[in-house]
Parts: sequence; structure tokens; C-alpha cells
Amino acid sequence: MVEEKSKDKDYLSKKRWRENNREKDRESKSKWLKNNPKKRKEVNKKWAKRNPEKLRKKQKRHTLKYPKAIKARNAARYIKKGECCIFCGSKERLEKHHPNYSKPKFIITLCANCHRKLHNGN
Repeated sequence: MVEEKSKDKDYLSKKRWRENNREKDRESKSKWLKNNPKKRKEVNKKWAKRNPEKLRKKQKRHTLKYPKAIKARNAARYIKKGECCIFCGSKERLEKHHPNYSKPKFIITLCANCHRKLHNGN
């Protein structure tokens, strides 16, 4: 019983700290997510399994928010990727990229690293 109260008190103090230090908490979470991609994927899978209804709502919101992107992705589903990244020439972890969603059948091939850089503006 005493141990249970201790856990509650500890939880509340951590919660208060998070509320008072939102920016630090956000940075810490962001850093953890970046440094633990496998764990992140595992946590996301567990969440999706426990929350199928929330997952469907989230997917529906995404579809409504980005209709051009969804349409372009569906149109490009049957278009083959190139043999190498057009930026660095890598032949590993290739992905398709739409430079312009209004032209859904025009795609370029990028490696995962160049694709991330392109989207992050680096």
C-alpha cells in the first residue's frame, strides 16, 4: 500500500515536471524517437493493435487532409522504381518520390537518405 502511494506520487511529480517543461520534454522525446527507431516501431505496432478504431480515424483524417498525395501514391503503385538514386547513385533502400502531386505518374527514384534530406530541406 505504501509502495503504491509512492508510485502515484512519483507519477504526479513527473507529470508536473512535464507540464512545466514542455519544450525540454518535447526535445527529449524527439531525441529518444530518433535514437530508438526499432523500439518506436514496436511501440507504434502495439498501439495500433490496442487501438484499431483510433487508427482507422487517424488514417481517415490523413486521407481527407492529403487527397492529392493519396491519389498520386495510388496512381504510382504500378510504376517501377529506377535502378539507382538520382542524387547519389546508391542502389540500396530505394523509394519513389512525387515532386509534384498534380502529375501523379511522374516519379523520381531516391535512396531513403536522400529522400529524407529532400523532405527535411537539407
